[in-house]
Amino acid sequence: MCVGEKRTIIVPKHLVVARPGYEFLAPSGYDLLYHIELLEIDKNVPNKEEFFKEIDSNFDKKLSRDEVKFYLQKHFEMTDTNGNVLDDNEVDPKLISERDDLLEQFFEKEDRNGDGLIEYKEMFIPRHNEF
Repeated sequence: MCVGEKRTIIVPKHLVVARPGYEFLAPSGYDLLYHIELLEIDKNVPNKEEFFKEIDSNFDKKLSRDEVKFYLQKHFEMTDTNGNVLDDNEVDPKLISERDDLLEQFFEKEDRNGDGLIEYKEMFIPRHNEF
């Protein structure tokens, strides 16, 4: 796509499935129609190495669940209602659930040796070997 280009995405009703609690956004039995427009291209998106370093707060070249959870919490658009550190009691439970789902998906995909940590080298293992 090019900046300013518009597209329409149609999700046929037989593929529409909403997470519990989000049925009002994707009601079953209806086709979904999305109108999207590319507003800009951000050329400052970090590569995997920069991304890893940003999350690795103790610089041990391993990502723990707590480090990734903190990163996700920091990047969710959440509001601190009482002016101190944001805690889970101040956040919509659906956002907490989404954050936790993202955390699990990230570890399932990237923790190749299953030790509960994502090592620096695990993120750079090629996923496919077609050649």
